[in-house]
Amino acid sequence: MTLRRLIGILGIILPIMLLFYSLAIKQGEIESSISLYYFTPARNEFIIILSLLSLFLLCYEGYDNDRFFSRAAGFCGMVVALVHTNYKNSDTPCADHGLNLREYIHLGGAVIFFLLLAYMSFFLFTKTSEENASRGELPPLKARRNFIYRLCAIIIVISLLTIAVFFFVKGVHNALCEYKPIFWLESIALWAFGFAWLV
Repeated sequence: MTLRRLIGILGIILPIMLLFYSLAIKQGEIESSISLYYFTPARNEFIIILSLLSLFLLCYEGYDNDRFFSRAAGFCGMVVALVHTNYKNSDTPCADHGLNLREYIHLGGAVIFFLLLAYMSFFLFTKTSEENASRGELPPLKARRNFIYRLCAIIIVISLLTIAVFFFVKGVHNALCEYKPIFWLESIALWAFGFAWLV
């Protein structure tokens, strides 16, 4: 239970800490994505929190198949932390800087990380005991928690799909880039993931 809470808290804290850094140090200038904080003085905090989160996921046992999915998510989180994204010039944040192998590895790790967390929340967290399953009913609190788990998973997937639209549709990218949608969508996905683990 303590490990679950730590995982949830770290997922929620990461975007908040980076936002605080932007407001306190950079006069409110938010980076285009969470990963770009690697190239700021908040790099150490970004790597430490993401690495701790990944380490806790690697250590999490859970029930039945939970171990496989949590460890896979922890591995992908370590990939995101250790294989940094491409540098984006802050003077031209909306420019297309292209992709290379490192960027593909980083983005692939991030996508799989979020998809695994959504899968765990939707399918694993909602499992029930054999006794409840045989009766065909759920206790009210468990039914309420299942609703929250599934909602959090859906929020994560919608956030990812919206990021994909922004990333691949140039018209949307050019129109919204200055509002830093990727940072906010990543933050929403992390908050949803963290909240599910706290519940």
